[in-house]
Amino acid sequence: MTPRTLARMKILVADDNALLRRGLKEMLSLWGVGRVVTAGDGSEARALLCSEPIDLVVTDWVMAPVDGAALLRWIRHAPDSPRPDLPVIVLTAQADVPTVRAAWDAGADAVLAKPVSAVVIARRIEAVLRQPRRPAPAAPHAAPPTPAGEALFPQVAGSEAPRLSVAPGTPAERERRLRLLLALDRLEGVLDRPAPNLAALRIVTADLQHAAAGDPLLEEIARSLARCVTRVDPFVPAFLDTLRAHHAGLRWLVTREGDATVADASLAACLAAGVDSLIERHPIVEGTMWEESEAPRPPRGPRLLG
Repeated sequence: MTPRTLARMKILVADDNALLRRGLKEMLSLWGVGRVVTAGDGSEARALLCSEPIDLVVTDWVMAPVDGAALLRWIRHAPDSPRPDLPVIVLTAQADVPTVRAAWDAGADAVLAKPVSAVVIARRIEAVLRQPRRPAPAAPHAAPPTPAGEALFPQVAGSEAPRLSVAPGTPAERERRLRLLLALDRLEGVLDRPAPNLAALRIVTADLQHAAAGDPLLEEIARSLARCVTRVDPFVPAFLDTLRAHHAGLRWLVTREGDATVADASLAACLAAGVDSLIERHPIVEGTMWEESEAPRPPRGPRLLG
């Protein structure tokens, strides 16, 4: 999308945290969004949606007096909703499976766990606008769709990640996929920091291993990721590049449709070989390597993030 088209977009940010509202507004404005309006709860957001055309909503899930769930239900189902197909991204600090499933079932196009980096939000906005969950004829005011291959946010081009979605499958498969996507969002947020926190990396790696249990291919890549985190010197440049490659591979496997292929197995083998090479050339300093018995344990219960 060209800067001129981006400048025509209007995004609504609804959150009861004034600092977050201001931060998101400033970030989107700096990246070229033409108009960003804010609301402190669902009631204010509804009034704004009725008063002016909006292209996308970013809303908190827990707000008072009117929360994100009520706002989303009104957008999707109310007779006076100006645009039932409006793209909506939900932010939530309660990133457990029931909450994310509730947001999805209510009609969210994407769900992100707080805290979330500006880069992750920008990627999700671009993914949602490129591939809306509910295609519909564009409203007269809406900015034109982004042409294929053209970045909406050039600042994060080349690293777009698919939005959270629910694929067909058994309830157990859908729940595992949901857990994996939540953990991948958390990993993406850690890797996007200027200096990734090693403790956070270890925790989210344990989350991924726990969520991947039951799928041999995903288990293999999550195990390779864990070996990189726990056995490779984190101060060599290839360390973060290798983690990002594992993240991209896992997200691709989780979001693509169809059965595993020979190419998928080759991807897992290449990632594992890269980690083996790094361990040989850049092993972690002796005395800091985890023993198997000291590896981080996945959190108990359904809550993976928070």
